[in-house]
Amino acid sequence: MSARRVARLSSSAFVVGSLTLALIVAVLISGFASPSPDGLEHVARTVGFEHTAQAHPLGGGPFADYTVAALQSPAQSQVLVGVAGCAATFIAAWLLSLVVRRRR
Repeated sequence: MSARRVARLSSSAFVVGSLTLALIVAVLISGFASPSPDGLEHVARTVGFEHTAQAHPLGGGPFADYTVAALQSPAQSQVLVGVAGCAATFIAAWLLSLVVRRRR
């Protein structure tokens, strides 16, 4: 019996591949996002307490309601917000990995 060598994937290849896949999903799948209200909004309407909702202090932010006010196209807006979300998640995960490595 011969020992079979398993090719190892480098950390950087994994990160680049994962980020690429996430960006592809964000760009291609964002067009299929549901225009329906999210779960909390649906329950608020169904139960009857949606009138108690208050404006959020960041409700006028650059990505409010998953749109970019400066863009006229809703599709482009969704793609940009999806890419920005991927980038923010990637940066947060990278910073967390730096903190965890330093503690070891």
